[in-house]
Amino acid sequence: MKFDPERYLSADGCFEPHPNNISFGVGKHRCIGEKLVEVELFVFFTTLLRRFKILPENEFDLPSTQYRPGITLAPLPFNAKFVPRI
Repeated sequence: MKFDPERYLSADGCFEPHPNNISFGVGKHRCIGEKLVEVELFVFFTTLLRRFKILPENEFDLPSTQYRPGITLAPLPFNAKFVPRI
């Protein structure tokens, strides 16, 4: 229940994929567009973070750490505001 991106880093600081995460398949059945998706998502989110500050709608009403189960876990609905960076 804690955001910890370091859990995916090896001892030398390199990304090490989790063995239970097979979102793009495994072995010879891997998705050929995996690298393209990784690059596109990186560009999209870094551009979004460069242009906006993402803040809770009310600073005293932070999003819940509860989630909605399903095929993937999803956060409960919450409101946020995107403030343009100057």
